[in-house]
Amino acid sequence: MHIIIIGAGDVGYNLAKMLSYEQHDISLIESEHTRYVKAAENLDAQVFEASGTSYHVLENAGIKKADMLVAVTNSDEVNIIAALMAKKYGVAKTIARVKNREYLNEDAPLNAEKLEIDLLIHPESVVAQNAVRLLKQSAATDIIEFAKGEINLIGIQLDKGLPILNKPLKDLAQEFQNFPFRLVAIQRKDITKI
Repeated sequence: MHIIIIGAGDVGYNLAKMLSYEQHDISLIESEHTRYVKAAENLDAQVFEASGTSYHVLENAGIKKADMLVAVTNSDEVNIIAALMAKKYGVAKTIARVKNREYLNEDAPLNAEKLEIDLLIHPESVVAQNAVRLLKQSAATDIIEFAKGEINLIGIQLDKGLPILNKPLKDLAQEFQNFPFRLVAIQRKDITKI
């Protein structure tokens, strides 16, 4: 399979590494010089130092024979434009990473279906969905979804003796920086504090 990857950050670099290991033909496009050099020196891929929105660069990267394009730069606009251009060239599968959740809404004027991009990925949503799934399988005693699943109220019962019970509430956010949450209530025996 010929796959074009736009962006050689952590995701793009590791994706190119993994796919080239699986014997796919990889073209990688990166506009930032340091990332370009790292990719060119370390990956079994054709690497271009340029913008992923340049049709000249895309053609040099083999867009006319590509089976897939994956755009994972830090720019929603670059990712979307690259995926749109790939569709115009007849690429069968397009994937674009987006940071703006608005592109995921069904009623948005520009969403994956209306843009004809095969898959829009919002990493934070994926992480949150996986965290909620894990919580549902483990510690959560109650889960209530709001706003079409974008907000979850999760109830967790803590056992006596857990070190976290001795921490002030204001310190909990720092303790769990990688899992954004708001503590809305605590229930001890029959008393609930909001």
